[in-house]
Amino acid sequence: MRFLAWLDVPQARRLSQVLDAKHVLHATPRRDEFLQRLRGELVDVAVVDPSLAAHGAGDAAGSIASPLLAIAPRAAVIVYSHAVQHVVAELALIARNHRTLFVVRGARDEPAQLRLSVALATAADPTFELLSRLQSPLAKLPGAVSRAITLALERPEDIHRVSDLAFATGKSERTLNRWLDTVGLHSAGYFVTAAHLLYAYRLLRQPQSRVAAVANRLGYASVNQFREAVRRALRCSPRELRMMDSEAFAESVAGWLARRAEVVAPFGGSEAEPGRTGTRS
Repeated sequence: MRFLAWLDVPQARRLSQVLDAKHVLHATPRRDEFLQRLRGELVDVAVVDPSLAAHGAGDAAGSIASPLLAIAPRAAVIVYSHAVQHVVAELALIARNHRTLFVVRGARDEPAQLRLSVALATAADPTFELLSRLQSPLAKLPGAVSRAITLALERPEDIHRVSDLAFATGKSERTLNRWLDTVGLHSAGYFVTAAHLLYAYRLLRQPQSRVAAVANRLGYASVNQFREAVRRALRCSPRELRMMDSEAFAESVAGWLARRAEVVAPFGGSEAEPGRTGTRS
């Protein structure tokens, strides 16, 4: 993976020591060079120290959160800095839109924090894997519908009912289901369940998470109801879901969402017109 770092020389050296040969790093202490490379290169992980911003600089000159969102919205971000007020404020802004990790500079366990953050930042993202498989049918949907579905899968904790998804698209549930049916996908109810599965997968992968706690967090009436939902969609138990790698998980969910196997090819697609009504909402 490609790392781009806005760090001073000692920090950049420590970062390079924890990266293995499969990663590529370019580091600079200059914000302008960092932004120039961010615009011109594919970056998987950005590592930044907001304390390097000029003292007294205004938001436009000093904040790195807005450029990161505008230029590299899908990049993971490691904030590697001191835990001071303006850095924590910047961390909060970045974390609104990016998968973000924080390494405290000067901490006793700084090397361990850095290694763990690199491991987490480079772990496969099941949402990205799933959206890649749905790229073709989503490209055939109206822009507002495609954006709403993408956002629902990126932030699954915000989607609870079919009406939430329909409201986000600006269309009725019936119209939304017609569009999904036309491009070879199951109805909105399936996508709400997919959002629940994504959220469950993230929660189950956290250390010491418990199936009962995850079921409760997702709003299921009982653990058995949660188990049945997982088994019906993915033909596995929550414990098996916890052990599933992200690529296999994304492939299973994409296949479950598609009416036809060829629909989940990762590339291609053009605009379509709505057809018959879907079978489930």
